[in-house]
Amino acid sequence: NIKGFFTKVRNLKKEDIKEHFKKRKERRQMILEKRRNGKFAKKMQPVYKWMNRLSVPLQFLLACIINFFIEVISRLSFGEAWAYLTKTPLVFLYNSCMIFVTFTIVYLVRRRVFTRILLSVFWLFLGICNGYLLTKRVTPFNAQDLKVLSDALELTGNYFNTFELIMIIIGVTALIVWVVSMWKRGGQYTGKMHRWIALGGVVASFVGCMALTNLAIDKRVISNYFGNIAFAYEDYGYPYCLGVTIFNTGISCPRDYSEEEIERIEKTEDNLPATNEKNQPNILFLQLESFFDPTLVNYLKISEDPIPTFRKLMKEYSSGYYKVPAVGAGTANTEFESITGMSLHYFGPGEYPYKSILKETTCESAPYVLKNLGYSTHAVHNNEANFYGRRSIFPNLGFDTFTSAEYMAEENDKNPLGWTKDEVLTDEIIKCLDSTEGPDYVYTISTQGHGAYPEEQLIDDPEITVTGAATEAQNNQWEYCNEIHEMDNFVKELTDALADYPEDVILVMYGDHLPTMGLTVEDLKNKYLFQTEYVMWDNFGMEKKKVNLSAYQMAAEVMDRA
Repeated sequence: NIKGFFTKVRNLKKEDIKEHFKKRKERRQMILEKRRNGKFAKKMQPVYKWMNRLSVPLQFLLACIINFFIEVISRLSFGEAWAYLTKTPLVFLYNSCMIFVTFTIVYLVRRRVFTRILLSVFWLFLGICNGYLLTKRVTPFNAQDLKVLSDALELTGNYFNTFELIMIIIGVTALIVWVVSMWKRGGQYTGKMHRWIALGGVVASFVGCMALTNLAIDKRVISNYFGNIAFAYEDYGYPYCLGVTIFNTGISCPRDYSEEEIERIEKTEDNLPATNEKNQPNILFLQLESFFDPTLVNYLKISEDPIPTFRKLMKEYSSGYYKVPAVGAGTANTEFESITGMSLHYFGPGEYPYKSILKETTCESAPYVLKNLGYSTHAVHNNEANFYGRRSIFPNLGFDTFTSAEYMAEENDKNPLGWTKDEVLTDEIIKCLDSTEGPDYVYTISTQGHGAYPEEQLIDDPEITVTGAATEAQNNQWEYCNEIHEMDNFVKELTDALADYPEDVILVMYGDHLPTMGLTVEDLKNKYLFQTEYVMWDNFGMEKKKVNLSAYQMAAEVMDRA
């Protein structure tokens, strides 16, 4: 009877309502007491009390354990993870601190066991992603990978076979079921909650972590500049490097940036000579994958010179050392500097502009500058168009056309690692020059020298043999010399073809970075890891110059001389 119910509610006294809630609270406390006084609870009660008293140090210990296993997975070696812990304990403890800070949020909820499990699974999942990707590529898992997730899903066939995909689906499903089951099985914290104090503690721990980060950078325990993202992950730990790639991106505003300063810079251009548009040579860039002079490695004994053509051209034409922003990986960043004239030093550590800003906007570049002078602009790459997202990036850099491996003859030869040999590029470059009547800018990215470099011998009768490395496996890795020898033959074929071309041509050739061979500055005669070599070849008699350049300076140097 609804009417009777509301009449009864209206007639209730304040004291009756208070009594009702008091009895309800007492009943609840009795139920909790029974649970606490059960056999298992009685046995575990001293343990829980002890653990609750020491929850902060125990939680830090858990963070250390998780951090260690993340490094084991990321380095694919228990021994290397242990060496990282013992040789750089401050770096290890700093990364453990970062994980510990995320665990402080458990004090805001009652289901603390479940929350700890959830956070542990999250961190270990990131470590597993990184470890698995490092078995398939050189670059570690970072924030930029999340930004190109749609492209990555299209390339799952490159990273996982069918069996692996099935096992991943089964494993992830089982993990989700177990985590959900721990929602009830993990129980709840039954003590008094001090949420405002806990919230203050969480905020304080995050602020403290930021202060600790600045201190660690000042004391050079960690660094906020990554020359090579793969090496940085090994040196500074996975949690820190992942955090850096998430939060430190883009270019900061220059300290002296103002309208007045821009006006001052514009006025200085009044004294520049006018651009000579009468004789416009074709401008070609050839970026050679992992190409460098292996005779610069102190300990190697090589049966013959692997790069005789390139060495001869360096003596006869403008040449020098080429300072690049990467070691062992990061092709796209050397490419970015060479095309745009921008230094990667101004970007966040480990950032790939190809994976961040260039997916959203256009960018000033050599192609755009030359298009204003009547040039047609072309990009050529003997690998798939999706690699580094080039299919969507190159239009934003001002390229009119992009010829990738999908548009090249299918019968092209491949090296033992499955990369297309560079000899196919000669015809593709000539096609670009022939496609227009006016001058052309052609940027070519080769791929034959790409790693990884297996420790077992792949070539039965190599033309060039290498010894002198510490182990036979490392000598086998240096079979790479046979790949760059073939790349050197391709350079000869290309320059021979262009020597007879009926138009003026400038061809800039250089290596994008050193190969992933674990080289150190002590191993190299020139003592530089971030350095390859370049040649500025031409077919019309440009003045010869010996000058060392950075990758971001090359486009301006070529245009100035042209």
